Amino acid sequence: MSDQWEFFPCQMGDDVAMIFYDHGIRESIDELAPARRVRFDLTYKAPASNGMPTDQEFEPVKAIEDSIEAFCSGNAGYYVGRVTVAGHRYFYCYSDSNPELIEQYVALLRESSGYSIDYTLANDPKKEGYWKDLFPTPDDWRVILDSKVIDALRNNGDPLVEPRRINHWAYFKTRSEASKFAAWAESEQYRIEKVHKPKIFSRETGVQFFRTDLPATNTISRVTVELQRKAEEMGGKYDGWETQVCRAPDHSG
Repeated sequence: MSDQWEFFPCQMGDDVAMIFYDHGIRESIDELAPARRVRFDLTYKAPASNGMPTDQEFEPVKAIEDSIEAFCSGNAGYYVGRVTVAGHRYFYCYSDSNPELIEQYVALLRESSGYSIDYTLANDPKKEGYWKDLFPTPDDWRVILDSKVIDALRNNGDPLVEPRRINHWAYFKTRSEASKFAAWAESEQYRIEKVHKPKIFSRETGVQFFRTDLPATNTISRVTVELQRKAEEMGGKYDGWETQVCRAPDHSG
């Protein structure tokens, strides 16, 4: 288990899921982790109407997660992440523990926690449980990066209720590609700050552009995912955004 974990929402069928996974293990999981995947399936007792857990179940389920992590690491395995969706939480591990030991552990965990907990075993030499079930898609990764900017704004006292100028950047291999993207951006009500070489002797052409939007969790990623997809479609890459902090008025005086 590494110290670099990421958290993001995604759509799974008709439900919104929340994924928490070990990003730091990505470079070594294929070589280090055993080939057997163990997935522990927990059913929440009283989830909210959207299938997400309530605060009342946070502590007992966190204790179960800590126990599962300890069980995996204590048996030469790795706990690599979880998916929460539709009233369930699925914990993903890779372990060579024998099935009888896992069965005994789950039985004790059910008894001690009072939760309905099942498990599944699968041979997974390619670590598809990690790469396909947990690891973010490019769109998901965009959401993760957006969340980091939003968290920084919020930590600086921004209530995230005021639309404001948001600056964006994208880079392209040729000026022709950059110009085509800039024309598309203008058609979407963005204003182009400049199209330029970002560095001396750079082979890329950058497009700096902006638009007034609300930098909130439920809105900004719809904007940035579209920009990312369009930039890639035109042969380039979207490189993120920034904006000013708009703090709430101080009425204390």
